[in-house]
Amino acid sequence: MSTNYTLKLRKNYLHVTLPKDYEITPEGVQRQWTEIFDICRKNNCKHVLCEGKISKRSMKTVDAFQSATNLAGSHLGLSLAFCFYDYTPDDISRFFVNVAENRGARVKFFSNKSDALRWLDIDSDKA
Repeated sequence: MSTNYTLKLRKNYLHVTLPKDYEITPEGVQRQWTEIFDICRKNNCKHVLCEGKISKRSMKTVDAFQSATNLAGSHLGLSLAFCFYDYTPDDISRFFVNVAENRGARVKFFSNKSDALRWLDIDSDKA
């Protein structure tokens, strides 16, 4: 399993690409948030698309709470679309979204990239 990813700043959003064997871990997510926040802050970027396939998730409810709190605590006004293929959001996913949204972040899970880009208000022809 991998916690690596690539970040690419596009014209209207930051694109986070996950490898095929990506594992969601508390440490990996925190490292990802740090890099995302830094790039978004430096480039006045408000939209993030995180795309890939999740092989494993090693996050407990408390980890999801901390992750959502960190996201909202960035005070960057981010909209974050998670486009995870072959992934069905569960109770922990929904809890993460609720905590983040209750603290001011805009977050949603998708299984289709064009739907995620539309939600981010990004023209998929220019993405």
